[in-house]
Parts: sequence; C-alpha cells; structure tokens
Amino acid sequence: MKYVIWGTGYYGEQAVKCLKEENIVAYIDSDKKKIGGVFHSKRVITYKQYLDFYQKYAIVIAIQSPQSINEIVLRLDEKDIIQYFIYIDNPGELILEGKLGKIPFDEMLLEKCIIEKEINYGILGANLFSMLLYEYLDMHGYKKVFFITDMNPKFENYIERETEYRFAYEKEIKSEPYKILITDRKIGLKKKEYGVNKNEIIFYSFSYLKRYQYPKLKILMENYFSIKRCFIVATGPSLKISDLDAININHEISFGMNRSYLAFEKTEWRPDFYVVTDGEVMEQNAKELIKLDVRYKLFSDESPLFWSENRGLIEEQNNIYKYHVIRDETVWEEPEISDNIENGIYWGGSVVYDCLQMAFSLGFREIYLIGTDCNIEGSARNDSNHFIKGYYGTNIKNHSDFTHLFAAYRRAHKYAEEHGIKIYNATRGGMLEEFPRVDFDEVCKK
Repeated sequence: MKYVIWGTGYYGEQAVKCLKEENIVAYIDSDKKKIGGVFHSKRVITYKQYLDFYQKYAIVIAIQSPQSINEIVLRLDEKDIIQYFIYIDNPGELILEGKLGKIPFDEMLLEKCIIEKEINYGILGANLFSMLLYEYLDMHGYKKVFFITDMNPKFENYIERETEYRFAYEKEIKSEPYKILITDRKIGLKKKEYGVNKNEIIFYSFSYLKRYQYPKLKILMENYFSIKRCFIVATGPSLKISDLDAININHEISFGMNRSYLAFEKTEWRPDFYVVTDGEVMEQNAKELIKLDVRYKLFSDESPLFWSENRGLIEEQNNIYKYHVIRDETVWEEPEISDNIENGIYWGGSVVYDCLQMAFSLGFREIYLIGTDCNIEGSARNDSNHFIKGYYGTNIKNHSDFTHLFAAYRRAHKYAEEHGIKIYNATRGGMLEEFPRVDFDEVCKK
C-alpha cells in the first residue's frame, strides 16, 4: 500500500521509518516554507494538490496535537475522503519500534502461537496497524489472509480498488480451521465483554512481549511499599523553591520530573524518583539526566535513540531504570491505568500521570500534587508556564497534552477511590479541580 503522510515534524519522521520511504509518494504540510520542497526524497505538497493529483493514495495523519488532527479529519470528511489513518491511533509499540524501522511482528506471532501458515486468518480492524499486519503475513508465507468484511463500505471499496488485499465474510473464514486477529481496540473490548472464543486473538497491543517487561523495577516496589505518603512535584509556575526546601527538610518521599533539576543549584531538595517519559526531552538533555545525583532515575523506553547512544554512560550508573509506556487508542477516551510498573504504565498526556501510576505501584496511600497548575498561557514552551527561568532552551520541546491530561486525572481519581488511596492537590491556584485541594504549607509545615 502507498501513502501520503500529512506532517513533516517529529511524528512525520517516525512515520517515514515505520512505513519505509519506498511506500510514501508525497508529504502534506501547511508550512509555506516547506511546500514545494523535498522531504525524504519526496515532494511536500498542499492539501489542494493532494485533492487534484494524489487522491488514490491513503493519508497517514502523522501529527500529535489532537486539535490539529480533528481539524484535518473535518477537512477530509468535507471532501468525503475516507482513506486516512491517524498515526498515533496505532499501538504505541508500533510507533516505538517504527523509530528503529523494524516492527516485531515475528515476536508477536510467536508469542500468540500464530505459526500455522495453511489455515485461514481473518483480520478484524481497519487501522494502519491492520494494513501493516496483513502485508507482513502475506509476505511471510501465510497463504490465506483476509480482511473480514466489517469495514465502512466506502473504505472497503477503496481498499479493494487500490490494493490486492483479500476480503471475506466471517462465516467464510470459519468454514475451515481459522484464527481471527482482532486489531481494533474497540472491537476487542466489545468481544471481551461478551467472551472471546479460542480462535479469536486480541492483537492490538504489543505490551505483553518480554522486551517490554522490566522486572528490575520490582526492587522499587519492595523498598517503598510500607511508606504511607509521597509528593509529586510538577513544574508549574506556582511552585516555589521554598516548597522544595520544605519537602527536603521534612524528609518527604518525592517525585521530580523533566527539567526540574534546573532548581538544584537553589535548593538541597533531591527527589527520590526522577521521572522522564518524553523521548525528545530525554534526547535533548541526555547527559544532564543521566548524571543526576538522585536516588532513582526512571526513564521511559520512548526513545530508543537515548538508550542506544548513551549506553556507556548509562551502564556506569546503577540507579537508572527503564519503564515501558503503553500507548493505544485509550488516549482518545478515558486512559487506562496501571498499578504495576514492571509491566508498563499507560500514557495520559503528561509525565505526572506516569508518576501517579508509579506511586500506585509503590504502594503509597496518600499522594500530594504540587506545581500542577494546568493553565498554560500561550505556548506550552513559554517559560512563564514553569517555576524557573530558562526551563526551555532554544531547542527544548514540550509534548504535554492538556486535552487528555484532565481525562487521565479523572481516571486516576476514580482508581484511587476504588482502592482507598487519597490524592490531594496541594498546588496554589491553577485549573486542576479533579482532586480535593489542601494547603501545602499546612501539609508540609516548614
């Protein structure tokens, strides 16, 4: 299948690696400086040029901003264009491994015992992941691979017209030995509700693979499970250096994040856990993060580049832990939640959500948030939105997603109530009202 990628930024780059340059015919971008130029050896075009000359190709919307994605989808719907995929709707591991140019379909198939090549395989789903899985099976000797006829009829007609993919009704697939691979999360959840039979395989996440399990994290859960409370220290403008001093003087267990190390020269506070989830933040601040003098450093596996390029420095440390971030279609609805960091945690729009799940995993019963203002003014990369001047350098980027962050906080509150955990918002001001408020100065008396 051939594609036109909408977006030439960070996710556009990842989509190129995942889909391979030979399968991309052009790129769409709204930046006038890029239009007419070349990106990865292909033309950068306007949306109008796509409508005039490229409509036979499917679009992959490779942008992170939900607002921008929704605007693009509306424009496509207005022109009755149904042949598009949203890149970040894919399993997060596909995006992660796509950065390396290799998707571990072989491991997935082996783990799910999909090894018989002569039986019928029906793919139930119509996302980009479904297309890539079909192509992999077809290229690797699986002789009877079909899409199950359950798509939008217009989209199905497009696929049949522009590709050689095969379709079949579910009853036809079941006429012989068969397996149905459910590659759409919504369908999978519905199937789970009514019961999945032995021939139906949930196949929309890679997170079960051993490569994403990090048993080394178990030691953290053992070390902290008896401690009652902790503080998650975000980086909003309401945070004061004196707050950090108070946490330090009281010997409170705390989480720090991203570039809060910039305050270290002004305070003796050092968080017990230093957490970074954004791959770009890790890449842009690699040496500073790796050499931080804190008890535990927890960096996500979102950047294979960070882990490969800094292997030597990382191996010199004995307190750096890798954890897996599970990204899937839950980012568009209510995020899922994890209380076992060893098996991964769910993305929820901000590193604060990572810290909350870590706190659940470590057994804390009282969790205090501070510096979670959540009222961005202008660009999220504006220093006025953070507690310390110079938080953003010239190349530092921010991928906090406030659209989904509040949904994630609501999910965390729901989980906490169900498990007898208290989460309090000790932030001064701000827009976060999902948790009961407390006075930081009373909770953590100086």
